[in-house]
Amino acid sequence: MAGSSSSSSPRPTRLAAGQSQCLSLPSGSQLHVVRGRLRVVESPQWLAERIVMPQALLPAGAHFMMSHRGWVELHTDTGCELVWREPVATAPVAAWGLLWRWVRGLLRSPGAVFSSR
Repeated sequence: MAGSSSSSSPRPTRLAAGQSQCLSLPSGSQLHVVRGRLRVVESPQWLAERIVMPQALLPAGAHFMMSHRGWVELHTDTGCELVWREPVATAPVAAWGLLWRWVRGLLRSPGAVFSSR
């Protein structure tokens, strides 16, 4: 994770023993447990006509990657130090953003595009 160019800057977080925190994370976000133990509870998902909430227990040194965007609950019984990163927008996503801004600019000034001659 240290040399990864596809992730944003690290965001260190400390949780005291017994503390919980909720985060809204995009798909591809990464969690790394530096110290302690962390239980990650993902947002509810449909699986075979049932709603499940996947969970992972992460010891120190473990990594976790979000497979989809959504809320996660972070729980620790021992106290925990973790670092999390959100993914940086990929080239296709950035290109769509540029295209959208261009189209929006055209729509704001229709006289520039659809001039009557």
